[in-house]
Amino acid sequence: NVDNKIIRHMLYETRYSMAWNFTEIARFFSDHTFDQYMFDLKLFKLVIIPSLRFAKIVNDWKIKLRDLLVEIANAESRGKAVNDVMDKIFTDEKSFIANEIENVCYQEIAWSPRWKNLLCKLTEYLYSKNRDQALLERLFFRPFDVEHIQCANDEDIANREQIKNKWGSSLHVIGNLVMLEQDINRSIGNKKEAKSSGYGRSSYISVRMLTEIVDTWNKTYADRRKTSICEQIKTFLAE
Repeated sequence: NVDNKIIRHMLYETRYSMAWNFTEIARFFSDHTFDQYMFDLKLFKLVIIPSLRFAKIVNDWKIKLRDLLVEIANAESRGKAVNDVMDKIFTDEKSFIANEIENVCYQEIAWSPRWKNLLCKLTEYLYSKNRDQALLERLFFRPFDVEHIQCANDEDIANREQIKNKWGSSLHVIGNLVMLEQDINRSIGNKKEAKSSGYGRSSYISVRMLTEIVDTWNKTYADRRKTSICEQIKTFLAE
């Protein structure tokens, strides 16, 4: 199952990489009814949002994950009991996750490699209809940069500070960031006129869908994209 491989790779890149091993522990305490894909998917959905927040939330979730392991090991019967434990914690934490999604989408992430890489990969995953080997390759086995669609240092030097002030924090949130092949990003630099053709050469779905509007990219577009991504994440986590 390629989708399962993708989810496990993203799980490993969260702040809770140790949870990558939970699957084997759960399998040990389970039986033939154990569904690895659903276990990994729910586990990833549990930790993705805390991974994109600050230390206090991160540390709280380390305790919750430890408690999850204890519950799995103490399950009264194998198989269904493991699934029940996972379903219960997923249900218990749904309101927390729902409340934090907008905080994640609206916070500045450009300064944090883990945050921007993880959120850009999740965006590409959600916009890709085919969860296939090609998606696995472009998410995890291809050199990429996280690119500002509107450059943080605009080529218009005379108006650079004015542009920064106009954009404010929107410059560094997910609505204005994409993962882009490293060679394409380096060839574009901060030249606006090169973005459309560069984006058109990209294999990333989340980049190619911007080809027609990148020449007129502005804060309104970025804010709309941020909202769209936020809704996509909400839908994914609620499924």
